[in-house]
Amino acid sequence: MIDIRLLRDDPERVRAAIKAKKAAVDFDRLLELEVRRREVITQIEELNARRRQASKEIGARVQAGEDPEEAKAAERAARRHRGIRRAHPDGAQPAA
Repeated sequence: MIDIRLLRDDPERVRAAIKAKKAAVDFDRLLELEVRRREVITQIEELNARRRQASKEIGARVQAGEDPEEAKAAERAARRHRGIRRAHPDGAQPAA
């Protein structure tokens, strides 16, 4: 197994080790997928932050006796986008 931190920090060392073991690894694809994985994690964190903020707004509006519908709509939109967590790095959708 390849330590992902080592892959990011010292890719040439990992490439040399793979070559020395004569392993069949598409190293460039592996690096590409790691970059995509990190991008998706960032997107998930941003969406979760938006969802948490919308939830706080809903709570504040309810406590203030206001109509929370606008904040609820924003929270629902953030929940719909959470499906990105299940997306494959190459953009393909997983089987249901």
